[in-house]
Amino acid sequence: MKHPHTHNGSTYQVENGLLQNVHSAESCAGPRCPIHTWSDHHMTSWPQRWTDAHMERVCTHGLGHPDPDDVIYQETLQKERLTRNAAKCLECGETIESLHRHDFVSCGCGNLSVDGGLVYVRVLVRNGHESMSDRCEYETGESHACDGCCHPFRSS
Repeated sequence: MKHPHTHNGSTYQVENGLLQNVHSAESCAGPRCPIHTWSDHHMTSWPQRWTDAHMERVCTHGLGHPDPDDVIYQETLQKERLTRNAAKCLECGETIESLHRHDFVSCGCGNLSVDGGLVYVRVLVRNGHESMSDRCEYETGESHACDGCCHPFRSS
C-alpha cells in the first residue's frame, strides 16, 4: 500500500519533526517500510512519530504504538534476532519475561515492566535504568547491510 504522505528526496515529515538522510525507495531493505511501503494495517490513518530509532503510530489518546511496518522493517536490518525479552528488577529481585507481542508484564513491586515478546523490546522503569538489569537474549544471523543512514532526526 502506498502511503498518503510525501517525502522530499532524503527527508520525511513525521508528527514530531523531520527525518533526514532517509533511504530511497530503491534501497529499501524489506517488504515493509514505515516510509515507502505500508501494509493495510488498522493504524495507517494515525500520525507517525519517530522515537528512539523506531517509528510509532500515535492513537487518539496520544499514546505511541509500534508501527507494524517499522517492526517488520527493523527485523530486516537486525544482525541479531531477539530470542528472549526479559529484565530483572533490582528492587524486588524478580525476573520478568514478555512471551508474545503486547504481553505487558510487570514485576511484583511495580518498578519494572517489559512488553513486546519476540517482536519488539519495550522496557518501562519507574526508578531509573540503574534499578533494572537487561536479561534479553539474541541469536546472531545474517542481515541487510545498513548504509549508515539510520534516520538522523531533527525536531521541528
